[in-house]
Amino acid sequence: ESKNKTQIELENLRKKIRFLTSETQKPNHFVIHRNEYIFVGIVAAFVLRFLFKNSSLNGSNNLSNWIALGITSLTHFIQEHVTDPFRGIISELLLNRKNATLNEKILA
Repeated sequence: ESKNKTQIELENLRKKIRFLTSETQKPNHFVIHRNEYIFVGIVAAFVLRFLFKNSSLNGSNNLSNWIALGITSLTHFIQEHVTDPFRGIISELLLNRKNATLNEKILA
């Protein structure tokens, strides 16, 4: 019975330790600095709005040209640095698989 009692006490102690560690864990970086991030975001929004309102691009066709140029350059970048390398990797893997099956057929 004393063994059972000590096991119960040990289990209660473990539960208390689990509770304390969950309550006293260090919060992550975003939780610690969330007020600063919110403040910087609001200030950045006002600064960008001020710059847009007072820039020479406001109401001109240059802004739409810049947006179109940005979209085309972004699509070219994605195609050149993401899509084409993946296509090359996939074709190489398929080629290696075909060569492996051919070698198995030759050796069999």
